[in-house]
Amino acid sequence: MRRTFLRRLWSLAVRRFRELAAIATALGIAGAPWSERRALLDFDWRLAPGSFVAAIALFAVAPFVQAVSFWLMLRLLGLAARLDEALLLWMRSFLLRYAPSGALQLVIRIRERRRFAASKQDVWLVSGYENLATLCAGAFVCVAAFALEGGWPPLLAVVIVGVALALARSQRVPRSSGAGRGPCSRGAASSSRRFCADASSRS
Repeated sequence: MRRTFLRRLWSLAVRRFRELAAIATALGIAGAPWSERRALLDFDWRLAPGSFVAAIALFAVAPFVQAVSFWLMLRLLGLAARLDEALLLWMRSFLLRYAPSGALQLVIRIRERRRFAASKQDVWLVSGYENLATLCAGAFVCVAAFALEGGWPPLLAVVIVGVALALARSQRVPRSSGAGRGPCSRGAASSSRRFCADASSRS
């Protein structure tokens, strides 16, 4: 009886994934201003229009660069990924990161993997390398910022840079075999899956 109920519940969730994802994302986004409602009421909302527009444009740069990196990683795997479709899928997964737990951003990538004739292992690999690239970029920016200010970065930042460099050098991107799709090695997919899960839990 319980298994039947869970099976029906899972089937309903699969059929209504978009609606459930939209509701979860809306609740996640709405929860942020609600939890900070007192600070929002006390904030000085007088804005300089030029600075406000410039801030929005600068805020959009990082997600766009990450989306292009996602497309490049798909291409490095040998997948026939179009830039516009890769950008669309990344933006959707980026929005779903605000849903509770953030797990839906991986779920939608796995659901939409057939756009690129990709396997589940390919999705895990790309997500793992994406987290690795983010770790490397953040570590280098941290060290560079301290260097520009003429100070010595914290030891932890230096260690992170060293670990990020070691990870980047030790990881090799396995190319998919065949026209647009191919199986990735089990060991590489498994290690990337663990790396991605650890990075997601830290964020």
